[in-house]
Amino acid sequence: MKTFEFVRPADSAAAIATAAQSNTAQQGADVRFLAGGTTLLDLMKLNVETPGRVLDINRLPLDTRAHLV
Repeated sequence: MKTFEFVRPADSAAAIATAAQSNTAQQGADVRFLAGGTTLLDLMKLNVETPGRVLDINRLPLDTRAHLV
């Protein structure tokens, strides 16, 4: 597995700002999101995904609309 930076943003705005540093949101992007039910780590172990930065958004309140305002 390639070395990567693990980021746990404090809020949605920080997650968006960090993700905005990526060149693209398509396959091969340098930033990937880690959330419940993802196989991202498995794919990273197989070198299918090789992001330089992983954003853990599990603890963000994304199940409410408050983060959209």
